[in-house]
Amino acid sequence: MKITSVIHPKSEMGKEPAKIIIDLIKLKNNHKNKEHYQVESIVYSPEIATRSSTKDINHQEIIS
Repeated sequence: MKITSVIHPKSEMGKEPAKIIIDLIKLKNNHKNKEHYQVESIVYSPEIATRSSTKDINHQEIIS
């Protein structure tokens, strides 16, 4: 039986933080630049992979 699971966008979850780290290193190495770097939260939308462990439920089954 294949289990229903959540698929996370792993590539994006790695690429974006890596880019932020590189930007922070560049900012730190540029001593003339007095800018402050504001870190923001990044929210990724997961996907649900519906497989055979999930059953369709119709309205009548819920009432019974």
